[in-house]
Amino acid sequence: MLTKIEKTTRLAKNANIAILASSADNFKSELLTDVEITYIKQQKKKNNICSFSFNRLKHWIFVRFINADKTGHFRLEECRVMGDTLQKKLNGLKIESLVLQAEGSEAEELISLAEGIALGNYQFIKYFKDSYKKANSLKKLSITDERITRRDINKLNIF
Repeated sequence: MLTKIEKTTRLAKNANIAILASSADNFKSELLTDVEITYIKQQKKKNNICSFSFNRLKHWIFVRFINADKTGHFRLEECRVMGDTLQKKLNGLKIESLVLQAEGSEAEELISLAEGIALGNYQFIKYFKDSYKKANSLKKLSITDERITRRDINKLNIF
């Protein structure tokens, strides 16, 4: 089943959100509390942890940091791999929709994250007898970033 990718301008209440951030130094988000932001900054600096998940009972907030040491296409590939890893977590949690949001990261990096999620979510299970049991849970991926155009979204929906 293909993941539907769309652009959105607003966050729905109780939406599952993934934030792609480039740096912990100036990281801020109105979606997280000050205590959570302090925790993220401390863990990133002290233990070099790049992946955080916050359960809000009705929804999840995921924060992912891009490795600052990588540049160019290596950085974009890291975003794709990060997307695939995130997709596996989403499937384990049976999450059906996710909103992607950038916090200091480039639009191209956010697109690469979406590519990784979409490619990781793809399955060819049409001819399996119990395909509905094997199907991944993610159905819809929304991106909230004014830098991303309809053309970018259309390219992503080719998968």
